[in-house]
Amino acid sequence: MGKFTECSARKSSLSRVFNGSVSDFKEWSKTQNLMNNRAEANVMYVPTPHEHWANTASHAVMIIPSILANEFLIEQARYKFDNDATFSMNNLTCQDTATAYNCTVHIQNHFTPSYSQYEFCSRAYGISLISLFMVSTLFHWISFTQSSWRPKSHAGCSIRRPSLNKLFHVCDRTTIYFFIAGSYTPWLILINLPDKIVWLRWGIWVAAILGTTYTFMFLEKYKLLDTLLYVAVGLVPGVATYLYTTDDSGSVSGIFELCVGGAFYLSGVVIFKCDGIIPFAHAIWHLFVALGAFTHYYGVYKHFYQSSVQYSVL
Repeated sequence: MGKFTECSARKSSLSRVFNGSVSDFKEWSKTQNLMNNRAEANVMYVPTPHEHWANTASHAVMIIPSILANEFLIEQARYKFDNDATFSMNNLTCQDTATAYNCTVHIQNHFTPSYSQYEFCSRAYGISLISLFMVSTLFHWISFTQSSWRPKSHAGCSIRRPSLNKLFHVCDRTTIYFFIAGSYTPWLILINLPDKIVWLRWGIWVAAILGTTYTFMFLEKYKLLDTLLYVAVGLVPGVATYLYTTDDSGSVSGIFELCVGGAFYLSGVVIFKCDGIIPFAHAIWHLFVALGAFTHYYGVYKHFYQSSVQYSVL
């Protein structure tokens, strides 16, 4: 009994030390202007000036790389089709090369997307990628420059928030839905989907439109519901793709990258909800987004846009 009491006392002592250390760290972070007090339910968190800078810079550095990545993917779409099609043109049912660029063919029961599908996917994905980082950067920069007019509640948001700041806040939140849709587009179009989930090709964009409508109507009013909607829209297509879609080898093309990228996003959501608990939580969330975007981009390029034709130099 004495040993049990001694063990309990030690645990209690360690718990007090840990809680005290966490509390001291939070207080130190606030005195150093690294974070503010946690916001109440359905009230916007107010970042410190340091956090504003970090929020802006963490996505600003991704704008130029995303533009270059988009251009590369568009070029790669034509390069892949031109080179891969050269070795299978005799098997096409199309009348000529021009027609082949705009038809989806099946060579020996193997699904082969058309050039127009490759191009559409590269543009949709690239535009959504650029928009995410650009709109996020603009919103956080405008929010910082107009921080003297910070709203204190959702009701005050529509009254005191400057119109430009509010506009980009809405755009920032709605762009996330279209980024999710754009990120899934290559997987949903360039893979031969079974009939039971073909609807995801247009369903993901319908979800983005519905999410946009919801954001316009209830911006920052139900913060937990906002997060759950993002997670649902992001998870459903991925789970369905994993369960129902396979390629000739019996596995989903790029499923590893799809899962790893999704894990980055979901892990980042936990940090996203820690404003006022972890210093620079939102900027850290931005870094998780960048890691997820890079992983998905690598998967899209490797499994869908990298030419299967290999040349040897004599």
